[in-house]
This record gives sequence, structure tokens and C-alpha cells, in this order.
Amino acid sequence: MDEWEPDNMGRIHLKTFYYWIMPADVVGRWVWNIPLPIGKEDYILLLKQKFQKISGKVAIQGKKVSIADGQLKGDWLSFRVKHKIQQQTVLMQFNGHVTGDTIVGRLEVQGGPSAGNQEWLAKRVP
Repeated sequence: MDEWEPDNMGRIHLKTFYYWIMPADVVGRWVWNIPLPIGKEDYILLLKQKFQKISGKVAIQGKKVSIADGQLKGDWLSFRVKHKIQQQTVLMQFNGHVTGDTIVGRLEVQGGPSAGNQEWLAKRVP
């Protein structure tokens, strides 16, 4: 499979087996908002992809923050973002399933005014 690294591999006797999971297409610009006590905050995620490897940046309050620990396994996407909201450091863990131009999942927020768990829905835009 040339440059495409397997998601898993194993051996049985003298044979080596490789396993690939077909990744969802996540390239592009994704938007969503998160309710805060002072109103909604808008997010824009720009994702790049090479097979199952992803990278990207999230625009929050006019600042671009790199995502960390990005993973894509089939249609399952996860990544973390660390930034400041109202002078408080916030760690956000995003997890969701990709279906076409929609990601639906859960968001866990540690720190800041929105600490806790909530639903997360992002839409890909042109």
C-alpha cells in the first residue's frame, strides 16, 4: 500500500498480516459554536489529512491554536485543544463520528466557564 501505514499488523507463524481502516474524508473547514454563560463562542477548524493522519488548527477568538493528539480511525475523529477563555486555561477533548459534512459527538471541557460534558456538532463549509 506504498506510503499508507497500516492501522495494525500481526503475525501468524511466519506470515505477517496488515490491517488498514478506510478513513473518512475530513479535509476542509469545519464550524461550530459552544454556549458560554456570556453567549455563544464560534470555532473554525481547518483540517489537513494524509490517509488516517490528521493535523490542523482551530480559530478561537481570532487566534489559531494547533490541535493535539489528532486521531482518525474510520469515521471516528478525536483531537484536543488547549487555550484560554476569560483568562482561564481550558482543555477541550473533541470526539465524534464523521458522516459526510457533519461531525456529531461529545466534547469534554476541563477548566473555564464551560467545564463539563456536552454534545458537539460541527459542519463542513466550503
